[in-house]
Amino acid sequence: MKTAVIVCLHGDEKYGLEVTKELPHISFFIGNPRALKENKRFIDSDLNRSFPGNPNGNYEEKRAYELVKELKDFDYVIDLHSSSNDCPVFGIITKPNKDKLEFTKKLGLKRLVIMPEFFSFGKALIDYIKCGISLEVGPHERKENVDEVKKIIENKNKNEDIEIFEVIEIVKKEQENIIIKNFEEIKKGQVIAEGKGKQVAEFDFIPVLVNEKAYEGILCLACKKLYKLSKPNSDMKKEFKVTPYEVKGKIDYNKLAREFGIKQMPKLPPMFNENVLFRRGVVFAHRDFERILDALKNKKKVVLMTGLMPSGKFHLGHMLLAQQFIFYQKLGVKLYIAVADLEAYNTRQVSLEEARKVAIDQYLLNYIALGLKPENCDFYFQSERSQDAKKSNAYYRLASNFSRYATFNEFKAVYGKISPGKMDSSLLQASDMYHAQLPEFENIVPVFIPVGTDQDPHIRIARDMASRFKGYKFIPISATYHIFLPALKGEGKMSSSDPTSYIAMTDSPQEVTEKIKKYAFSGGQATTQEHRKKGGNPDVDVSYQYLKMFFEPDDRKLKKIHNDYKSGKLLTSELKEILIEKINSFLKHHQQEREKARKQIEKFISH
Repeated sequence: MKTAVIVCLHGDEKYGLEVTKELPHISFFIGNPRALKENKRFIDSDLNRSFPGNPNGNYEEKRAYELVKELKDFDYVIDLHSSSNDCPVFGIITKPNKDKLEFTKKLGLKRLVIMPEFFSFGKALIDYIKCGISLEVGPHERKENVDEVKKIIENKNKNEDIEIFEVIEIVKKEQENIIIKNFEEIKKGQVIAEGKGKQVAEFDFIPVLVNEKAYEGILCLACKKLYKLSKPNSDMKKEFKVTPYEVKGKIDYNKLAREFGIKQMPKLPPMFNENVLFRRGVVFAHRDFERILDALKNKKKVVLMTGLMPSGKFHLGHMLLAQQFIFYQKLGVKLYIAVADLEAYNTRQVSLEEARKVAIDQYLLNYIALGLKPENCDFYFQSERSQDAKKSNAYYRLASNFSRYATFNEFKAVYGKISPGKMDSSLLQASDMYHAQLPEFENIVPVFIPVGTDQDPHIRIARDMASRFKGYKFIPISATYHIFLPALKGEGKMSSSDPTSYIAMTDSPQEVTEKIKKYAFSGGQATTQEHRKKGGNPDVDVSYQYLKMFFEPDDRKLKKIHNDYKSGKLLTSELKEILIEKINSFLKHHQQEREKARKQIEKFISH
């Protein structure tokens, strides 16, 4: 593979010449030789805004045309730049793809910034070569980075992780004294510059190229961190995976919390200890939940927002969420429950008619049977937000307006393979999360969402859009996170697409018995004799986990089951029988309540 290095694309950036002296075996090209000779940034126009060039244009346009021809046979191109500001070494790419990201990993960079067209106008050198990256190497006169740049060019850097950022906006300079630094996180409302007055951040961001002299009138480029790209290692196959669309492997929740930036649950009021999901740590982490606890303590209005995907059967995994929002409803919290029928239509090819039928028959009936009340509950469909035109218009307008505050690469970082349907669904989800704060609904009010960690990327992208929103000040969404109810087979979570992974709320006693006996993963030993001797592992045994999360509310009884199983006194078959009896007893009562619930449906969907 052939690699070329470009230096002095701007004539006043001479740093690259120092590197060429150290690496005579590398193919180097002088970008703008005339500007370099005259010690100017450019002669007629910025060369890095002149590509693909013009053979009949001005000096830089002609030079751009020549460079594109000279570089066409190279597989990789590194474009070296220096700056007037004190920034660390980082890479810049446009139009990210797999080859560019792989090249970045090969170079061993610590940071990579994705530059959108609104800044480079699609006329940068790296837009017109096979696979190129611009390398910002720090201040013009600083020589210390020469060794690091040499290692990068020669692929000798050993960095394991690369932080990926994307420029989301240009921050104009309003005051002279800049008090922020490159790549240090800035919070909304924080002072970023001073002078005759104070300039504060209008949204959360990470600054890049702070106070760069070449960018007149610009304080910095505002970035968002998209994700961390790790070099593969031999343990990758053993790692778990948690995304909005897939959960597999044995989940390390402590590692997950660190990666997602969420915290352990704070100390909770006594009323939470009455619920096993909180008392036993099933709800294990949060994001800004202190704000919700404070509002509850002071008897202020709080909204819980949740949603449902109307496809497949309602199972115990769904009940884990339902039990939480019903608990909060009893505390006086107002519920907003969104039926994601438009998302189901766009991403799962479910008709709106079928989505409505599933939402009512599989979800709403079970919610009511579990204790959901129509009072203080707004149950709605994305396709028909409200019969009140002002409310409906506000909801859809917010979804549309959010599109101004997100980028394609942000969507891609969350959803992987992106489509218009997924982008539309994400914007609607953001409106679902934030529209309760509009004046047409509850006005400014703290809102929180109880979710599994696989749904956190949806929350993060919505929080980011809302933090940049101009013209209305939203309170950031709070969230709590629960562990996944394991699938019957042990790893991952229950999935409506796999009947052998779940217990449905409409399963018969025979179906429950067969599923538990046949599929429920055991923490026991291979033989009865070995189990009696070594004991079982309740921490991985699915039957025990279901008892812990739902079906054995008595802590003392649960502890006895735990100890007996671990000691070998209780066999796997006996543990499964305990669970079967408790689930069937629960479902018998629940299914009776489900039938009674049919009479209440209109109270929830008539608004």
